[in-house]
Amino acid sequence: MYRSQIRLPMELADWLKAEAAANFRTINAELLVILHEAMRRRGDEKLTSNDNG
Repeated sequence: MYRSQIRLPMELADWLKAEAAANFRTINAELLVILHEAMRRRGDEKLTSNDNG
């Protein structure tokens, strides 16, 4: 697992928080789902079965 801290504009952070709440996820889990979906749309499906989302 790669640990990181990221900086987001407040508007984006607020949107992400609202999306996570609407989907009953943590902010981290919501971000992983969004990133996995973006990878899938781009055809880059090199994710392992150990990834959470």
